[in-house]
Amino acid sequence: PAAEMTRPADAFLRYDLPDSLKEHRGALLAVGMGLILTDRHTIRLFDSHREGSDRHVDRLYRTVNFLADGATLAVGLGGLWAASRGETRDTAALALTALGNATVATTLVKGLVGKQRPDESGEPHYRGPSLVFSSFPSGHTAAATSVAHVLAVRHPRQKALWYGFAAAVAVSRVSASKHWLSDTFWGAGLG
Repeated sequence: PAAEMTRPADAFLRYDLPDSLKEHRGALLAVGMGLILTDRHTIRLFDSHREGSDRHVDRLYRTVNFLADGATLAVGLGGLWAASRGETRDTAALALTALGNATVATTLVKGLVGKQRPDESGEPHYRGPSLVFSSFPSGHTAAATSVAHVLAVRHPRQKALWYGFAAAVAVSRVSASKHWLSDTFWGAGLG
């Protein structure tokens, strides 16, 4: 995969599921569907743990959410691209391309699905095409995962760090009642 990620222009709108995941497609689909069916129960579990949470954990979650916001990532990666040369510049361009793809995909799906956020209704209601209800899938998680994947391929020795950050984003979105667990799972898949 690293050799395929050398030309940012060629990467735009081209995605192939990694071989390691291809053989598990059915299982991943089943897990994703299962999470949708258990959204109501998992959000209650997160809510019960949040009531006694530490303010430092809340501050960490807010920071992680800020860093994983698409605009923040775009500005940071754009600045890195503008200020660098060579492999670092190519990596920034690839990450920007991946972020752009994830943003387009999540925006389209959000508009088509129209799922209410946990803090809007307390129930995972699907309203159909809507510009108002935008829970499914998690854009923050998709953005973080798309950038994490590029960085993990380009810098494999730090892949635990990159994917760990993406996982922290997913947990923080559910913990803040901005997304259902299934939203973050499918957001990671789109990322």
